[in-house]
Amino acid sequence: MKVNKGGVHKPYLALVAALFVFVLVPGTSAAQTVADTSTAIVATGESSKIVSHTTSGANRLMIVGVSINNNTSSDAVTSVTYNGVPLDTVGTVVNDNDATVEIWRLIAPPTGTHDVVVTFNQGLSASAVIAVITFTGVHQTTPLGTFASAIGTSLTASVDVPSAAGELVLDVVSVETSTSWTAGAGQTERWSKVAPSADDEFGAGSTEPGAASVTMSWWMGNSKHWAIGGVSIKPFSSDVTAPDAVTDLATGTVTASSVQLSWTAPGDDAATGTATTYDVRYSTSTINAGNWGSATPASGEPSPQVAGSSESFTVTGLSASTTYYFAIKTSDEVPNESAISNVPTAATSAPDGTAPDAVTNLATGTVTTSSVQLSWTAPGDDGATGTATTYDVRYSTSTITAGNWGSATPASGEPSPQVAGS
Repeated sequence: MKVNKGGVHKPYLALVAALFVFVLVPGTSAAQTVADTSTAIVATGESSKIVSHTTSGANRLMIVGVSINNNTSSDAVTSVTYNGVPLDTVGTVVNDNDATVEIWRLIAPPTGTHDVVVTFNQGLSASAVIAVITFTGVHQTTPLGTFASAIGTSLTASVDVPSAAGELVLDVVSVETSTSWTAGAGQTERWSKVAPSADDEFGAGSTEPGAASVTMSWWMGNSKHWAIGGVSIKPFSSDVTAPDAVTDLATGTVTASSVQLSWTAPGDDAATGTATTYDVRYSTSTINAGNWGSATPASGEPSPQVAGSSESFTVTGLSASTTYYFAIKTSDEVPNESAISNVPTAATSAPDGTAPDAVTNLATGTVTTSSVQLSWTAPGDDGATGTATTYDVRYSTSTITAGNWGSATPASGEPSPQVAGS
């Protein structure tokens, strides 16, 4: 937990917190800047709110944070528009029936002064705080990372945000029933509002410079429910060219639990250069752009080689006698992400139910005071066919049977089996 600096203390508020955190990564052409911020209060019974907001600057991203005192567990935002242009939802976190935060975004919002219109699914059971904030110097193709969230009931709502020097972190907090609150040390408050109602709603936001890991926190005076979430806001980059999609993904050697894949490496910029990462996924049903997120990620993908190189990777941990679909996406360092590849299929083989034959000609040879030489003919992998995987040699001072095999002494250094008949 970080040490809290002195902050504003406001009495007679209830508390439940919902906190969202954003990481803004430094751009290649301009530092991240908070260009414009506007706020408004939504009273009990209101089902929409208009917030006048001025937007300016280059490479813009608008974020709208809505902090709701959600007494009924059903108050929610249904749409947000700016100058008639709809925003996309980023994520929502709800802690029981106490606090909700919703985050919406718009890439390259129109400049000038226009209306943000936030529409709810019903008249609010309590109240809400709306904050509109515009950032400049943000990536215009892939501005955000993956949304994440958590909930709790501790005295301090906090989250550790992966970051780096030169980055900027933004949090948005929603509080019901608190006697005081303080932003964490190093955080700069960007807004704070109290929305009067039967349970007053407090909404606020702050920023803090990035580091290897940044803890964004709000101390709230007593222990009540809170929820916290985060997403990274990516920097503007002149590199807007994604790697080409892989078009020749193919399956190769198949076992009961694995399938080998091969493909030709695309580039960093279309078919030129060297990309940064591969993301291989598989599913028991066909994979497309719409269900990519629900396909199972493989692990251990190789690092991309220069464009045109031959790549190979084996997906393991599969179930026997099952048909799988495979696909791959490629990303560069921004990351710009390629489209989905072609989607080949392969069926894993049936379980291997055939054991190697028992050795029938095990014999002793040269004997010394401390050793006995053994010899035998190699059985197969399946009966008398193929090559087995391991030998387990054991010895005892009494006869060895199936019943007392486990108590016999294991030898060490057995050779790897050779092909059957060796």
